[in-house]
Amino acid sequence: MLKLNIAAVRSQAIAKAIEQRGQSLENPSIPLSNPTPALLEALGIGPSTTGITVTNGKAMTLSAVYACVRILAESLASLPLVVYERLPRGKERAMQHPVYQLLHNRPNPEMTPLQFVETMQGHVGLTGNAFAEIEWNGRGQPIALWPITPDRVSVKRANGSKQFLVNLPDGSSVILKSGDMLHIPGFGYDGLIGYSPIGLMKQTLSVGMAAEEFGARFFGNGSRPGGLLTMAAGQKLSNEARARLKASWEQAQGGLSNAHRVAILEEGLTWQKTQIDPDDAQFLETRNFQVTEICRIFRVPPHMIAQLDKATFSNIEQQSIEFVTHSLRPWAVRWEQALNFELFSTQAQGQYFTKFLMDSLLRGDTASRYAAYAVGRNGGWLSANDIRELEDMNPLPGDAGEVYLVPLNMVPADQVARADEAGETPADEATEDEDVPVSDDADEETERSRPVALWRAALAPVFADAAERVARRETVARERAEKRGVAFVDALDQDHEATIARIFAPAMRALVTLVGTTLSDAVRIAAADRLAAQHAERHMAAIRAGSATSDALADVFAHLESYFPTHAKKRKAA
Repeated sequence: MLKLNIAAVRSQAIAKAIEQRGQSLENPSIPLSNPTPALLEALGIGPSTTGITVTNGKAMTLSAVYACVRILAESLASLPLVVYERLPRGKERAMQHPVYQLLHNRPNPEMTPLQFVETMQGHVGLTGNAFAEIEWNGRGQPIALWPITPDRVSVKRANGSKQFLVNLPDGSSVILKSGDMLHIPGFGYDGLIGYSPIGLMKQTLSVGMAAEEFGARFFGNGSRPGGLLTMAAGQKLSNEARARLKASWEQAQGGLSNAHRVAILEEGLTWQKTQIDPDDAQFLETRNFQVTEICRIFRVPPHMIAQLDKATFSNIEQQSIEFVTHSLRPWAVRWEQALNFELFSTQAQGQYFTKFLMDSLLRGDTASRYAAYAVGRNGGWLSANDIRELEDMNPLPGDAGEVYLVPLNMVPADQVARADEAGETPADEATEDEDVPVSDDADEETERSRPVALWRAALAPVFADAAERVARRETVARERAEKRGVAFVDALDQDHEATIARIFAPAMRALVTLVGTTLSDAVRIAAADRLAAQHAERHMAAIRAGSATSDALADVFAHLESYFPTHAKKRKAA
């Protein structure tokens, strides 16, 4: 495998550039303030076609570059970075682990976690690489991470491992081994360093910088394009006269302070414009397009840096989600894998891992979140405390919030398949799976009481509420009958039977849903309405007979239980 020594390659390129220059570095006749293109190219800061030299510092003067680097750095730094310990099933925070304290609380004595991640992400976003020296204690535990600016670090391979040559402020240098340096590279090609987006995209950035400079000079000249002062044919000016005329003209008309002043042309002088107007040069369109180009380089949605030309209410939320999944998430994974590799031993890597908590950036609005929580709560895989934790709320007192609800109208899928093959309902299969012996000596009462008792407990509050509502209406009717001196049945509303059916319809639908799990929705609704009508009819018949009762629950289950003896006999005969 070919192993490249990047530092050696760059040194050779610099030496070659100096040789092409034909002069030594100390030659005062060719100062380094005006280096040759070859030397700049070797240093990775070569000039662009526009003639503008693009460096990291100059690139950051472009508002779009600054905004993209900042939004990535601040967004990632604002996320909690925690250490988890793997469990046989699941994970938990390893809050006592030294790396947790390092990343979550204090990376070094001078920086907060947000400052550390923000600084490092700013480095890698701008230069393609981020470096931090790892400080270890005597027990082999990391106790501090010290960022180093990428321009001071060179990476090379030696003896089968990476080494980092760090140039110190005093001019000396030290070599750090891989285990002593946290290196987060961006997109690269050799496994050593990441590409510098500024160096690769210098042509694109130079166009933006040229447009910026053009606009500054244009407005600095009073929003007037450049031009020529011409004289009539046959007239000439000496060199000194031309110099004085130019100086006096610029003094009277140049700059913002002289904007809109009246110019007096003498000696047959005329003004001729030579510069293209900004409108003709599509100045604004060029600047807007360069903003989009820069967003493309950093993979940041334009609306994140206030470029809202093509943002709408329908797509801006989706673009924000895509920013998290396609822009932030790859950087988060780079960080997590680098931290796992450098801060944990080989044995510990199987037990501990780091993770950015990105769920908060993907949270929807309140209505959407609560609807999702309802699905999880009703499905039995979220407890009240799970939901409260997601909403950054304290748990309920005691164990009240640790209860998981179980839908009673659901059965395992394999039971449904077996029931379909046997031509039975899942309720039949569930009853048979309860190891209830079916024989001539079987206790039918015990067999049928098990599911009925379960249903009674589940539906009792629903039917009790319906019965209470009917009882309140009938209490009012009894008081009205006593005042009027009429029979109770005559004091009831004419549609009292229909009202009873309407009140009990929801409870009956819950009952049918619980029992008839394989029935379609239309069949369930029709069956429930029929049961509600039958109950209302029986109740009115009891009122007319003088033995009315509002114990609707007992009435319903008395009829329901009559189904089981016949059902059990069918299975015995089979």
